[in-house]
Amino acid sequence: MARRAQVAVGVAATLVLAGTTAVLPNAAEAASAPPPALAPADPQPTAHASRPEVAPAQRDTVLGKGWRSSTDIAWTTSGDANGLHILAAKAGDGYAWHTITTLSEPGFEADAWIGNVCVTGSGRRLAATYTPRTFTNSGALFTRGAFTAVVDLGTGRVTKLPLRASLAYYSPGCGIGESVVFTQPADEDSSRTRLVRVDAGNGKRAAAVEQTGQVTSAVPFADGTIAAADRHRIVGIGADGRRRALARTHAVPFTIVVGPDGGLTYLDHADGKGLVQHLPRKASRPSTVARGDLTGIGLTRDATGRAYVTGSATGERSGVAGTPALPKETLASTRGESFVTSTGWSAAGARQPDPTPAVEVALAIRSTGHRLHFTVDVTASGDPAGRGPSPVPGTATRQRIAAAAGSTTNPVEDERTCAVPRNDPRNQAGHTCTASTSTAITRSVPVGWRTLPRRPCRPVPIRSPSADRGPGSRPP
Repeated sequence: MARRAQVAVGVAATLVLAGTTAVLPNAAEAASAPPPALAPADPQPTAHASRPEVAPAQRDTVLGKGWRSSTDIAWTTSGDANGLHILAAKAGDGYAWHTITTLSEPGFEADAWIGNVCVTGSGRRLAATYTPRTFTNSGALFTRGAFTAVVDLGTGRVTKLPLRASLAYYSPGCGIGESVVFTQPADEDSSRTRLVRVDAGNGKRAAAVEQTGQVTSAVPFADGTIAAADRHRIVGIGADGRRRALARTHAVPFTIVVGPDGGLTYLDHADGKGLVQHLPRKASRPSTVARGDLTGIGLTRDATGRAYVTGSATGERSGVAGTPALPKETLASTRGESFVTSTGWSAAGARQPDPTPAVEVALAIRSTGHRLHFTVDVTASGDPAGRGPSPVPGTATRQRIAAAAGSTTNPVEDERTCAVPRNDPRNQAGHTCTASTSTAITRSVPVGWRTLPRRPCRPVPIRSPSADRGPGSRPP
């Protein structure tokens, strides 16, 4: 359903400068980059019917004087039944949001597609893992069944990879170069973790590095080695698979960020508190940059490797430039000039049975402190390769994927595991409404059940089927 694309530049919603978010640049940059001042009240919001963007007349005020020459790109994702949509907006275009591509695979019945995305060091490409949401119901498909692809942020060109990886939050992992690490973790079928390094520029992959046990949050260094979490420590893993300890941690670390100088910033936790730790290059002892509730503190990065502390963090030490307070799940843009603070279906889209609901995106501008709100019409568009089949994977993974995909022509779910297949009109179970069924099950207990002093009960006999009253109706 077509919708009118709108953008509202919030009049009273300016960024709070209480300082619960921090950016971790190098020391010289920190000294020369003071927090932005409070933004003035925004002009009257302007609506655009064609593209959601900041009105040209408002851009100098809202985006700052240098927006015309900026190479910053804000990006986010939204999944629905049509696929995982990659949305992007360039600062030089007034942050005009559009769908650059849609990732999906033919032959899958899915109520929604989900995935993980990270940006490479050049800021030109995104690495992605994506699957139908139902893949999370299978351990094998969750750990090693996610499809993989590289998306060009500028052109929307999609390069699908002959590789299956984990759908876990830490895969893929990006660094400051064009290398990306996809993880195939240990599971019930394998006690070894495979780390596959891919060059996002040409799609070529290096030989997989196998590790005994569970290794998580793998990200590439510029020299070809990999940093990863290995129980209560961070390790460096060479191309030959050898591990060397880089730092001890309080618990299993996560969200590891490789900085522009080769240092590491990551999240750790102790005594129920989340800790943002920074490990300088060639150092063995990290320092605590910020702390907060474990469930309320986060970390995001831009393409250059700068890390940004998000959420309810406190105790930033000197040398860290304060930035406006941002939600925990914030995504930094490619150059850190803007932050996507939320992405979700619009209220109207969530209430209607629309396979492609409109998406609401909230964007915060770092230099001016303004918050922008966009409503974007999301359609399956961009490079058709995004919706085409992926290259053939290995035999074992191919069999798992084929079993999950099913037939593209037969609506009956032949690959089901239960006795009654979906979509087969010849073999369906009839029952009353869900409330009646729940009540009947609850009350259908024998006397003395589990030694409880209650009388025996049995459900009310099921009523005979009523005549169909037409679409959208149900028997009284």
